[in-house]
Amino acid sequence: MPEPLSLQRTPRPEDASSFSLFDLGFRCFFFGATLAALLLMPAWLFVLQGGATTPYFSSVAWHAHEMIFGYTGAVIAGFLLTAVGNWTKSVVASPRALLLLSLLWLSGRLCPLVPGLPPIVVFACDLAFLPVLTLVLGRPLGASKNQRNYFLVLLLLVLEFANLLYHLEVWGAPVSSGAGRDLALRMVALLILVIGGRVFPMFTRNATGNQRIKNVPWLDRLSIGLVLLTTAAEGFSLPRSLVGGLWMLAGVSNIVRMFTWGTLSAKAPLLWVLHLGYFFVALSFVLEGCFQYGLVPQATALHCFTAGGVGLLTLGMMARVSLGHSGRMLVAPNSVAWAFVLLTAAALVRFLTPLLAPAFLSLSWTVSGILWTLAYLLFLLFGWPIWSKPRVD
Repeated sequence: MPEPLSLQRTPRPEDASSFSLFDLGFRCFFFGATLAALLLMPAWLFVLQGGATTPYFSSVAWHAHEMIFGYTGAVIAGFLLTAVGNWTKSVVASPRALLLLSLLWLSGRLCPLVPGLPPIVVFACDLAFLPVLTLVLGRPLGASKNQRNYFLVLLLLVLEFANLLYHLEVWGAPVSSGAGRDLALRMVALLILVIGGRVFPMFTRNATGNQRIKNVPWLDRLSIGLVLLTTAAEGFSLPRSLVGGLWMLAGVSNIVRMFTWGTLSAKAPLLWVLHLGYFFVALSFVLEGCFQYGLVPQATALHCFTAGGVGLLTLGMMARVSLGHSGRMLVAPNSVAWAFVLLTAAALVRFLTPLLAPAFLSLSWTVSGILWTLAYLLFLLFGWPIWSKPRVD
């Protein structure tokens, strides 16, 4: 079975088109994700300064929802629509289908902002995207009997359930506070652990030529299994001391796992950004355990995972996929390398300030937000010519 994101040629409708934004999933959805990241952060800073919030969500709920289901959801969609095409050697969605799917995603972003719109319309528009995406991806996976990746269908359905919980909480239903957000974040973490374990060792081995870089199967199973076990322990409201200990074990095992992937030799920007992002994910598990014991603020663990882990990994994968699937060399230009640096700085400021300098928390929001916005501005300038035009070859 081909590895995800292999650069082999498969049937692509983009070759006959001069405007290619809707010719492959990574093009339109990486553009949408980058634009969302670029706009959402200044909007959030505006809200923090006392600006108006959305008529549907509270300010904090909107920020978290859009970063998870808006930005991260678009990156996941772009990645999977492209990767499933490679895995199944098929065209997953036509340009028209991708346009409609993009509009469906966009409606979920815009509807909560419209004053006076009936809540049921916001609810329906936002919840429609993931089931349709699941159907689009599930058909070629099922037709090709690509059983190795059937779990992705289940994961997307659980993400949809998490989004449902999110909306039910907004509506005042008897749902545990933050249940939808937390479940969604755990599913994003699971996707990172599985896909990262498949491709990061391969990327590093191919780039460095070190054939000793390989997966350790028992460590893979342990690292993923501990996260699943800890998520279940949280779901059943087991004692915080137990949950905290499990999170710490999960974090340590994933840090050890990462260092079997040639982390110390990952010096190129397209490599170190992925390894550093994965390290932040694993570190966030340790910090979540520390939070359960009352040792660190929850914001430290949360933003280590979101701003650090998810931010760097999504930006790094978008850069790699955009270069590779447009026929370019897998070498990050200086602008993209600087985007990685700026985003790293944004993450460090965001998750370390509550721990090390809580008196400067408000200032850290602004500094981190500006760094984040500059990173995605650089990435948009890099990505637009790639996403909107045919492959260079």
